[in-house]
Amino acid sequence: MVGRARAIPLFAAVVSAAVAGCSVSVTVGSVQPRVMPTRHLSSIAARVFGPITGVRLSALVPTPQGFTLDRAASSDSGTRQATPIPGASSTSGISCASWFEGTSYWGPGTVAYTIRNYTGPDQVSLDVGVNIYPAGTGARAYAQSAALERRCLHFSYQDKDGLHYTVDAKLGPSAGVGDQSQEFDATDTAPDGARFTTQVTFIQVGDAMVSATETGADSAPVSRDNIPLAAIVDGLRAAGY
Repeated sequence: MVGRARAIPLFAAVVSAAVAGCSVSVTVGSVQPRVMPTRHLSSIAARVFGPITGVRLSALVPTPQGFTLDRAASSDSGTRQATPIPGASSTSGISCASWFEGTSYWGPGTVAYTIRNYTGPDQVSLDVGVNIYPAGTGARAYAQSAALERRCLHFSYQDKDGLHYTVDAKLGPSAGVGDQSQEFDATDTAPDGARFTTQVTFIQVGDAMVSATETGADSAPVSRDNIPLAAIVDGLRAAGY
């Protein structure tokens, strides 16, 4: 089987600039994320609950049953809020490949983040990211990511070993949690014909953004039921988001 670089699509990957130059064919999707009423204002939350930090965010992400945390592949922004560094104001110039690989950067910048990487049965990989954006910018950051989801349904990317994969994806329904949410299901096909399943869930909770990406071989037990998304959202709500 051909080796494969794990895809980590996050709302605003905590890395540097976007990667360009990959061959991408684009199909525009027509499914729109379902909008749910925002119940909390993060500007009020910051005054009442105090700023949330990367360390606190990490504590809000429980380890799913049957999964093991890979501490070397996990990180957060530490014990203090960071000064946000804005990325691209639009996602129109970001390639689908760089988005899917988690190497693009856009949006208002984060004040806190955590990325938790887990390994599950049959080498299933799960990445859970939570970003906190400046007060009042969460909905805009979600809208930018939703635009990428709708655009990036059929494309190709190149992994770290120079192997080319094709991705065929579809938009699913709302995940039913948070203020807005969207499911994105993809099949990656390797040069030797091997297939991998990737399930991505994006959730906005006020100015907090959650992304969960689970990837495994076509026969592996990849399922959103493994991910404690409701518990993460409940923890963010309790923190004022």
